[in-house]
Amino acid sequence: MTTVRPIIAATDFSAPAKHAAWRAALLAEEMGAGLTLAYTLGGTALDDMR
Repeated sequence: MTTVRPIIAATDFSAPAKHAAWRAALLAEEMGAGLTLAYTLGGTALDDMR
């Protein structure tokens, strides 16, 4: 018996990240797994905050 583990997907709201988050959601639904989305800041965004 396989244990289903939660899925975590990181996003920066770019087009490729949105596609990856969508795919993670489909996979989580298919497997009955939990899904956590984590927002990430790019290097330039962090530099702007300094």
